[in-house]
Amino acid sequence: MFLFRDNECIDIYLKNTNQYVRYAVEDLIKDFNRVSENSLKPRYITEENEWCLVIEENSNDCDCPIFDESYSIKRDGNIIRIIAKTYLGTMWGIYTFCEQILGVDPCFLFNDCEIEKKRTLEIGEINIDDKPKNYGFRGLFINDEDLLTGWKESLGVRKVDYMYYHTTVAPNAMDEVVETALRLKFNLIIPASLLDIGNPSEKALVDCVAKRGIFVSQHHIEPLGVSHFTLENYYNRYDNFSYAKNPDLFKEIWQCYATKWAEYDNVIWQIGLRGKGDKAIWDGKPTDEELEIYAQIISESMSEQIKIVENTTKKKKNYFTTTLWSEGSILFEKNLLEVSDNTVIIFSDTGPNQMFGEDYYVVPRRKDYNYGIYYHLQYFADGPHLAPQTGIDKLYYNLKKADENGDTSYSIINVSNIREFVFEMNACGKILWDINKFEKEEYLDKCFNKYGKYANEMKRIINSYFL
Repeated sequence: MFLFRDNECIDIYLKNTNQYVRYAVEDLIKDFNRVSENSLKPRYITEENEWCLVIEENSNDCDCPIFDESYSIKRDGNIIRIIAKTYLGTMWGIYTFCEQILGVDPCFLFNDCEIEKKRTLEIGEINIDDKPKNYGFRGLFINDEDLLTGWKESLGVRKVDYMYYHTTVAPNAMDEVVETALRLKFNLIIPASLLDIGNPSEKALVDCVAKRGIFVSQHHIEPLGVSHFTLENYYNRYDNFSYAKNPDLFKEIWQCYATKWAEYDNVIWQIGLRGKGDKAIWDGKPTDEELEIYAQIISESMSEQIKIVENTTKKKKNYFTTTLWSEGSILFEKNLLEVSDNTVIIFSDTGPNQMFGEDYYVVPRRKDYNYGIYYHLQYFADGPHLAPQTGIDKLYYNLKKADENGDTSYSIINVSNIREFVFEMNACGKILWDINKFEKEEYLDKCFNKYGKYANEMKRIINSYFL
């Protein structure tokens, strides 16, 4: 069967699809154009014919799009069918077709690898059935995005008294970040650090994610989308704001920002309470008695945040996460932190070695809770984070450990500016999707065979770099 030859190209028939799937189909059409020497593109048709690609979704009205991300791609004569139960599954089928059938590298927008062009593309039988086997929410966190802000011109100005965050990433750059995430089958993005959705140029980044149908969330120091810097901007004063001393100030801004974020369909709400610039809410080293007091303050704030979200979103299905970063692990281990059982508890790796710390192994898992991970592909203790450090072996080891422990409800991978980390990011997408199917040597061969006679040398260099 031919997908295209000479000046002929297969048609596309969309059946029962929604707006998010149509974005993916447009990417598919562009990929045909990229692969074809004659720049051929499929046409949309209004009914099946004898030579077409049928993209079908059986139900797109579910409350939770991740309840079933399965899809199938099958060939029946000269008709190919991509079928799924939800729009996420449909999109994963489309991007699998782009990668496996058309041969488009999912990271081509960032890795400078040319797409091989063909005058004719003939295929054999296709019989693919697939779904994520391990992790539920699989996300990318764009962090310390100093290179992304300098990549394409952005007129967005940020009012943040902090390094790296004086301008926003340009929306057309964020569009390419989101497309790459989709091609790697990530279903979640945190689009920036210290993001203030009250600033239109920062809200535009959330829009880039939301318009493609995947989930959007907030950095772990931004409960309900409110960082300490947002507090300062909102009240137009610099202050050491304290929830214990000024709870009404916090409740007011949390309500305001919950209302703004509730405009989006697929939000994962971060809850918690941290100080300015990713620090604890206390100074110095507190006594055990003081820890109990601080734990009560943090617990009360999280309970209040959940109440605000649920009252604001009404009948929407809500997802909550809290990240046990630094002091959070200590408080949780001591059984001082009260966390609602509808909140996913997130463990973090530690810099500068990208391994889970002692807390990961000593904090008890409770049967009525769900757990997840926050993992860096870079982190030397200070930003900006410009160099890859993790490597495939360490990445696989830690994600496998989390899988064995059942910490798989949620995963967020810190990828900084994307471009420096596509090697690990690509592998990470495949590991999170099906960790038992991932083979390192197979992955390396696929990455480096494009370098021809230099393939073995490239593999040697990359392996020695991460030793």
